[in-house]
Amino acid sequence: MSYVFYVTTNSLELRRAIKREYGERVLTDTSAPSLHTDCTKNGNCHENNISKALRLAVTDIALLSLADVHVISARSGFGVVSSMLRLGPEHSIYRIDQYAPRTTSCDGTPDNMEAVTEEW
Repeated sequence: MSYVFYVTTNSLELRRAIKREYGERVLTDTSAPSLHTDCTKNGNCHENNISKALRLAVTDIALLSLADVHVISARSGFGVVSSMLRLGPEHSIYRIDQYAPRTTSCDGTPDNMEAVTEEW
């Protein structure tokens, strides 16, 4: 089975590194830094940037919600929201938490959606 990965992260450096490593198997924007919807994180609170950041976030959430497998940050609502929007029975969520041990075992068993939403 062949997979295509949709990668969204605030880190332009990480998106570029993933694209270099996996090439055409990865869909991601490697041309520009992300605009965070919390403009204080970008340092640029111009109204046009806030509007653009919100449009990009909604687009990323919508696209990510189409994926069959989600590998998401456990401490961010972005991936959780897209996972909750995912339609269909075939759906796997794997949370990564840089501050705590993974909640998923190494045998490939995905996280439970109920646990994902309760802990968020």
